[in-house]
Amino acid sequence: PSSVCGEMAGHRAGALFLAGAGFDGLSMAPPFVGEIKALLRETDFESLRILSSEAALCTTSGESFGMLRAEADRAWAEVLEKSMGGRP
Repeated sequence: PSSVCGEMAGHRAGALFLAGAGFDGLSMAPPFVGEIKALLRETDFESLRILSSEAALCTTSGESFGMLRAEADRAWAEVLEKSMGGRP
């Protein structure tokens, strides 16, 4: 088991990257715990592993963050839709 503590874990894109990179313990400020837990519960970890590997290979941090943010936004929209019973 490996854990990480810091601001990155409290952001959707950062949490996805860290989980995909193999960290199984994420420490964050209490206000972010519910959102990140909901996001990770609905996530396919094999897809996250691939996403994290691809993000790590990007040539710029902007490209890497953009890729992670796009997936985080997509996944969060899915979480919200499920929580509303499938209503848009």
